[in-house]
Amino acid sequence: MLTDYERYQLEWMIEHGHSLKEFVQGLDLVDRDGIDSLEDAYAIWENDYGFGGEVFSNEREFKEEDLPEIMRKPEHETEMGRILKKGGALYSPERGIVIASYLKEEVSPRIEVYYGYPPYVLASLVGRNFGVTVDSSIMDIQDALADPSLPRRFDHELADFASVDEFMSSRFPNSATDWLDVSGNTGLEDMLQLLDIKQTDNVREWYMLAFPDDELVTGINPRLTFVDAIAAVPTGDGFYTALGETADSLLRERIFEELCNRYGYTYDEVYDSWLNESPLPSPAISQQPEKIAVAAGYRFNLVDAREASGIDLKGCGTVVTVDGHDYEIMKGATYEDSRKVDDLLDSHGDKPISDYRKRPQGMSLKQAVREAREASAKLAEENGGTDDPDGKDER
Repeated sequence: MLTDYERYQLEWMIEHGHSLKEFVQGLDLVDRDGIDSLEDAYAIWENDYGFGGEVFSNEREFKEEDLPEIMRKPEHETEMGRILKKGGALYSPERGIVIASYLKEEVSPRIEVYYGYPPYVLASLVGRNFGVTVDSSIMDIQDALADPSLPRRFDHELADFASVDEFMSSRFPNSATDWLDVSGNTGLEDMLQLLDIKQTDNVREWYMLAFPDDELVTGINPRLTFVDAIAAVPTGDGFYTALGETADSLLRERIFEELCNRYGYTYDEVYDSWLNESPLPSPAISQQPEKIAVAAGYRFNLVDAREASGIDLKGCGTVVTVDGHDYEIMKGATYEDSRKVDDLLDSHGDKPISDYRKRPQGMSLKQAVREAREASAKLAEENGGTDDPDGKDER
């Protein structure tokens, strides 16, 4: 049986690509006078030369310095340990397990393990509850999982640990081999793009992607959207009718969970509404992201405030009314910010401001026309004037 030192030597040889042949060839460097055995030759060669001229540590140095360092590696120097020490997060898409570190928090520092988050479910939870698309750079997996106001957060918690050492001694580091670093905003965004995760409002398409091996998908109404599904919940058995040919409780439970992820309800709220054929409670509606009106030129649209968090916006005084709610038009403060607003409108579509502009009660048509002309002239002046010699804007 090999000693610790001999095993260390052997592993070092293999790791560095050395072989027995190299050792034999190295014996030519050794003065063979007084050598009676191979062991004597190896001892002299080992101390004086090492493999390819690399002098290796002797046994005393190994025991005092190298061995303690090796023993510490499983707990302190693995890549997982380094990520978690920094307050990062890891994700196994195959197992649907998330490991999130909150060790940087002053209150209750910890590492938490969550289960039940295959890629599509994770994307839905993060994207829908934050009111952003899954490729947004403002998402953070720790925020999504730790916020107790988000649906079913505690139902998915599997374990928690007080330190990296405690976590590394558990079964979880070896519970998967496909761990991805999803630390911070960039990590999560890159992971979702790597897995090619896209959102869809079609229930059948979502189920096919979330549970690719489940044959129940074939019975789902191909035209059913999540808007239709949430509307059908209070109808009781009517939910199965809307669902299609598959009246299966497992299918219903999975869709209920996804409705929680998308609309901010708890599972009990959705289930009770379905069971008792009663309306869904209203608090979830208030959890929907704040909307703001952003514009470029004469066109605008409503977007979630979080989507515009990285854009410097300024109000221009114009107010639009959409679905009975008033919004002040916000525009980019600089040219670069205006370009970012353009990009938002490219992805969301746009509407003409003139069709939604709010006018004071009693304003005459003549006043409205005059205000429109003044606004147009001001815009032309800000853009460097017009090509018309009279200074009139032909638009």
